[in-house]
Amino acid sequence: MTSAAASHEVSDARSDDAWPEFTQSMCEELNGKRCLALAAATAPAKLAAVCRCIDDACARLVAASSAGAKEEKPLKPNDLLLSLQRAPRVCFTTEAGIAKLQKCTAVYGRTPSLLLLEMYDDRAFVLDLNPGLLGNSEQAAAVEAFLRGVAEGSVAKALQGAAPPDDDRLEPTHGITLSHGLCAVTSTFRRLKRKEAGGAVCVFWSSRCAVCPAVLMMMDHLVGVVWKASEACGVARPFSYLACNIDDNDLPAEDWPETPHQQTVPTTAAYDGNGERFVYTGKRSAAPIVRFICAHCLPRDLPTAARITSDALAIAEKLTDEELWEIGLPPAANKDVEKKSPPHGGGNAHEASVESSRGARRKRPLGCSETLPDDELPQRAAEQLETQKRRVEKEHEEVMGP
Repeated sequence: MTSAAASHEVSDARSDDAWPEFTQSMCEELNGKRCLALAAATAPAKLAAVCRCIDDACARLVAASSAGAKEEKPLKPNDLLLSLQRAPRVCFTTEAGIAKLQKCTAVYGRTPSLLLLEMYDDRAFVLDLNPGLLGNSEQAAAVEAFLRGVAEGSVAKALQGAAPPDDDRLEPTHGITLSHGLCAVTSTFRRLKRKEAGGAVCVFWSSRCAVCPAVLMMMDHLVGVVWKASEACGVARPFSYLACNIDDNDLPAEDWPETPHQQTVPTTAAYDGNGERFVYTGKRSAAPIVRFICAHCLPRDLPTAARITSDALAIAEKLTDEELWEIGLPPAANKDVEKKSPPHGGGNAHEASVESSRGARRKRPLGCSETLPDDELPQRAAEQLETQKRRVEKEHEEVMGP
């Protein structure tokens, strides 16, 4: 949060009333201390009841921790609980206040909620609150379990991500505009991958990868091929096409598994109607990709699935790899690209994408407050892609001969 003059308006849990509403003057204190925040657009009377419920839960935990300390039990998990007694408290109940909280924490779409904020470490722990249970004993038990779990290390910090765009629209990036793609961010990914009956196909990409824009455009075209075939059979958009920037969004392990090695981007994954994930590992050619999409993203009980697959493959098989990768380049770049037939039916496209991500990819996405060095920014993405393609072609010619 933006620093401001220190204020003593922040509640320290001694009041029976609702916690104070956030003001800009509280920023310095909230940035420098562990604090509790309540994000809930609710009536004042209800808000006061919720605040008392949380305060009572904290008091019980503090009392238990103090008793444990006197008995010389391990103090490590108690330190946090003991700090709750004097931890600043604040409410975010207005639209502007909640928007400010979401922007500062990079945690979106979780209202109403209780947050334990540690802004000095750029992290928050979040408990989603049930609007129908606000202030009752069941909610109090959930608050106790949540705070105890944070203290014991069994509650993970909240996933951070980019702000969800209006209508899930993907803004033009690197000189390209997608016709069919939706922008998936941390707070919308779960909803979007199950938006349609057939699930979704998603490209996980990075702004540091020069090949990613071309792959996004290529997939956009092939998704359009399948959609055209499905519409001819009376089925409109049986699945979604998603693009997720892994630099800007934390994702759960089920969507972006943590590995001991660095991840490869771009990565294409399909989610069926049940949410099961399948990663594409084949060649980046039209027919294999279309076959992969149809196998996983057409509803299993769709009577016309076989016909849609057949019609889409008939179109895809007529696309050469050269045509496919020209589709993947921004229009302005296409005018200046020297037309060359790729060796081995376009294998260079796959090799270029893997090579471009090697060394640029990172084990985890950047934090929301970090910026990339100038030399890592993806300048002139289309030109870099063509350079990669030509280099691989040259290497192939040197090995294989004329």
